Amino acid sequence: MTARKAAKIYNCAPSTITRRLQGVTKSKRLSGAKQQLLTPIEEQTIVKWVIQYYQWGLPLGLKQIRQFATAILLRKYPQPQGSDHPLGQSWHRRLLNRNPQIKRVVARGLDRMRASATLKIETLNEYFELYNSLRQKYKIEAEDIYNMDEKGFCIGAIQRSYVFILVTEKEAFLRQDGEYRLLILDGHESHCTLEFIEFCVEKKIILLVLPPHTTHVLQPLDVAIFQPLSKYYSVEIENHSREKHYWLEKDDFIVYYQIARQKALRERNILSAWRTTGLLPYDPQVVISKLSNRAVTPPPTTQMQLVVNGSPLGLLVGASDDYIAKATQAIKDSMIGSPAERTIRTIEYLNANNAILSKTNAQLVATARTRQQVKKGKQTLGKARLLDKEAADAKRAEIEAKEAADIAHRVAMDQKKKEQMLKKAQQEAEKAEKAVQRAIAKDMREINVEMARMARVNPKLFT
Repeated sequence: MTARKAAKIYNCAPSTITRRLQGVTKSKRLSGAKQQLLTPIEEQTIVKWVIQYYQWGLPLGLKQIRQFATAILLRKYPQPQGSDHPLGQSWHRRLLNRNPQIKRVVARGLDRMRASATLKIETLNEYFELYNSLRQKYKIEAEDIYNMDEKGFCIGAIQRSYVFILVTEKEAFLRQDGEYRLLILDGHESHCTLEFIEFCVEKKIILLVLPPHTTHVLQPLDVAIFQPLSKYYSVEIENHSREKHYWLEKDDFIVYYQIARQKALRERNILSAWRTTGLLPYDPQVVISKLSNRAVTPPPTTQMQLVVNGSPLGLLVGASDDYIAKATQAIKDSMIGSPAERTIRTIEYLNANNAILSKTNAQLVATARTRQQVKKGKQTLGKARLLDKEAADAKRAEIEAKEAADIAHRVAMDQKKKEQMLKKAQQEAEKAEKAVQRAIAKDMREINVEMARMARVNPKLFT
């Protein structure tokens, strides 16, 4: 196709097409790249690390990404000690516009035990099999299945945490007609008391306890109810702060919580909660498929591909000893029969990648220095379990054994206390006896001294 024909198709002057083909003018995206603080290659390196951290289950926040960008800039343009290279307030928005494969979302917080627990597919399969067998055994209908949990609120607190992820990711009972009802709950000690288990056994309520540290993926309330509830409550608090300009009282909390509850506990959210946890309709793969796509721990080394002019450069990033050798060889390979621009891009990538690695290592060292000496191992999940009459009997036996042990401990402590008191009394008696003996000895010495003195004065008294 000639330049003139292309100009007719795109409705522009032929000279415009010719200048573009000859490299005299560049596209708006390429021409604007010279005005950026970071080159496209350096931004692509940051994006690769954003995706890598997300796959490790550690999505980066805006602060960490700005630290990575600043580390790259400081390598290119050194600044005086203690000063950072300035980045615009909206820099991250332009980064997202230029790299649509990532996006910024609100993160859901996990406690330390949940985050460090190893989610095993076998454990989840056992839970779903137990759930399904209980429904079939006791003929429990869908309307007889309940989920209970508590939700904590901090009055007046508004807190959100944004992270960057891949753009493709989404992330009192009424009596029923059935004879048995199923109650799904976590294994917190306040939920597993003997009185509660015996009450449920008496009322034909089947208690299914979730595996430890899995409520963020298995509990319907955690998955699809509490998050919108917190969101709507936060909106009410924001409106209160903006319109009424006084501190939130406990009475206000009740009012705003009821409003948020009505908005969150809708039929659509409730059905989504049961569907997302694979319970209604019964489909364990809804949960299991989410786990198989994400690595639990980072691998020792990671292969990251840089494509320069259509040629992939395999650069090993991680704790490998031959990293420098392979990187050097990649530069040599890229220089054979290619313009100097390819070498410049490769150097930009290596410089940006090393800056991020140095920043990450510095953060790891700082964390290691503040960590306690005793390190806890990775938490391993337990299994889902059924709390029935046997569990109540075992709980009762455990309580009785604990009470007997407490009684024996108290008796032993009382006996030890009596022995200590007797020993102390004996020591006091011996001490008093020694004091009396010392006093008698002192008196005898004084008497002898006095008698000797009197004998010297008047010897006839002792003749």
